[in-house]
Amino acid sequence: MDSLNKKQWLQQFKKNKLFYPDERIVSFLSKYYKNQGNRDKRALDAGFGSGRHLALLHDFDFVVHGIDYSEEIVDLAKIEFSDWGFDLRCADISNNDYQKDFFDVVLCYGAIFLRTPSEMEADISNIYNLLNYGGKMIINFRSKNNWFYGYGEQIEKNTYILDERAKAYNKMTYTFLDEDEAEQMLKKSGFSINNYEFYELNKNKATELHSWHVFWVEK
Repeated sequence: MDSLNKKQWLQQFKKNKLFYPDERIVSFLSKYYKNQGNRDKRALDAGFGSGRHLALLHDFDFVVHGIDYSEEIVDLAKIEFSDWGFDLRCADISNNDYQKDFFDVVLCYGAIFLRTPSEMEADISNIYNLLNYGGKMIINFRSKNNWFYGYGEQIEKNTYILDERAKAYNKMTYTFLDEDEAEQMLKKSGFSINNYEFYELNKNKATELHSWHVFWVEK
């Protein structure tokens, strides 16, 4: 990325940065970890983006780890959280140095569907291996109800390189799944389903429907 494009990218990232944690993740952590001693538990935010859930994991007293594939995002987070003691790495689920059974909890939120189905399956299997037995994960998938489903070049079943009609998502790779497709992907990797939710949000004067399948799973 050249200096001009990097500057524009950073400006766009800061403009669209999310500051507050998603309520579904707050609910997930509160269900399983609110009244437990978490000081010795390791938590991973896979694809941490703005870092809003890193701070939340810290509030729940976890040992916090985070990975993101963007070097720029990781550099920004290391500055923002320089005094927090987080282990933040430029990596992804398919390429990291963590040991098997290393984590007690994983957040994979807003990230898995930016891959093709085969890559998603590989990532979910890798997360399964990173969790210890009894470890839990919250993960979300984009549904086919999303307003920009089908906008762009289809490169695999359910997977598109989005075009300009998708506005802010232009040129991004997105995979859209039905509930049963997402559930089977999780079960194929060995996960047990503890909870399922379907979450919808109408944005831009209720003209753009966003929807997600949300799963709470356990190894």
